[in-house]
Parts: sequence; structure tokens; C-alpha cells
Amino acid sequence: ARAAVPAVAVGLAALLGALPGLSAAGAVFTATTANDANSWASARYYTCTSAGASAPGYLALQETAGPVAVNSGLYAGAVNGYYSGRGVTYRVPGPACGGDGKAVELDGGSGFVYSTTALANPQTFTVQLWFSTTTREGGKLIGFGNGTNGAASSQYDRHVYMTHSGKLTFGVYSGSPQTTTSRDGYNDGAWHQMTATFSPGTGLRLYVDGALVAARPEATSAEPFTGYWRVGYDSIGPAWPANPRSEHFAGSVAHVSVYASVLSDADVAAQYRAAG
Repeated sequence: ARAAVPAVAVGLAALLGALPGLSAAGAVFTATTANDANSWASARYYTCTSAGASAPGYLALQETAGPVAVNSGLYAGAVNGYYSGRGVTYRVPGPACGGDGKAVELDGGSGFVYSTTALANPQTFTVQLWFSTTTREGGKLIGFGNGTNGAASSQYDRHVYMTHSGKLTFGVYSGSPQTTTSRDGYNDGAWHQMTATFSPGTGLRLYVDGALVAARPEATSAEPFTGYWRVGYDSIGPAWPANPRSEHFAGSVAHVSVYASVLSDADVAAQYRAAG
């Protein structure tokens, strides 16, 4: 997991680990009440925002301008992201998401979101975002790297990247790349929800639009280093399979969540349904 490329990055803060006390997926709103013999149970999620709010780190990316990309998850306001100011178009049409339907468009070259908050060696996590693209160049949707302030990383893994054909590859580095890849391509211009989970006990699990599309249970560890979650760009390196022509993602993204736990199949499906 080593490479060096020009320092143009799309970064997401390491939204976990710097603050104590939350290592679970966070509170999920559920309740039951009774009226005589009748009872009802509340829905888990109502919109993309209500789903993301259960993550310690959640960037809705609904801003009208930079520089701040507000974290409105469980660590709301404590660990924000910051837009680069270049290569980002704000408030473009996004997924329906129950009224939270805007996104930011990344130009595939210079737009990025960054933070100075680092995370030490996450070995259990879930990352999730919505994306739309027609690119035929591939690119990284989200990943973990050691480059600071948007610089290219020399250590990088825990990433989901798109191949030239639009397929998604999710992988960790453990002496060599351990990956799993979707059967279908998703560079069709439609909005898709991507969720990737990993732990030593569950391995790699990749979901698209609420359904499991690829898995590798025998993957049991990621590369140990301190780094930052990034969206839209970072090093990928020639050792990774189906290495795309571009490490920069050209497309629109919204509703980025980072959890310090593995979401269940039911939660992933429920979060997708919340988009309406």
C-alpha cells in the first residue's frame, strides 16, 4: 500500500477516535407504545439525515458554500470537515432523501474536504455515502490514508474505489491487498447508496442500494497506521486490482457517514429505504 501522486486530494476528516465515549454505531431511534390492545413501533429512519445522525461522523454535504462541511452526527460540531474552495460545486441535485436532496459535485481534479483530526488504526468500521457519476475513468469514493491536509498518502487502504467499468472494489491491506468487487457497474448517472463494513470477525462486506453485492469474510485485518478518512481522492497504487486510470472521483456525493462499528444488513437496508 505505497504510492506517491500529486497532492491534490478529496479528504474527509477522521471523524472518529479523537473524542472518547462512542465506539458503537450510535443510537438508533426506536420506540414502542401501546393503546389498550393496539401497539405501534416507530420507523428506524425517516430521511438520509435521520439515518446519518446515528453515525459519530456525518457530513450531509448540503452547504451552499465552504469552507465548513458540518458534522451533524453524534459528534455534531466537534469534528467538522472543510472544503478546499476549488473544484467543488455546491447544492447540485442529489438523491431524494426525504427533502435532504442536495449534493456537492467534485470535478475529478481539485475539489476536496479535509480535516486535521487523525484516527489511529480503525479495525472495525462502516463507511457510507451516496454518489452519482457517469465517469469512465474510475476513482476513489472513500478511503483511509496518512496524507495530511489533502496531500497524497503513502499508506492507504480501507477504501472503496470505482473501476473503469463502474464496478466498485472494497479492500484492506494486510501484507497484500485483500479485496472484493461488485458484479455490476454503477457509473450510470443514477444515485446509488454505497455502504462498506469491516471487522476482523465479519471481513469485508460491500452493499449498494441496501443490498449486499460483494463480500470477503476471510479478510481479518487492515494496515495499522494513523490516518484520515477521505472522499473523492487519494492514492490507490498499482498493486490493487483493476487499478483505475484516475484516482480522482468525478461525480456528485452526499450524506457521508463514518461509524466505529459494523452496521447490520437490516440497518443498511433501512437506511436505503429512508431515501424514499
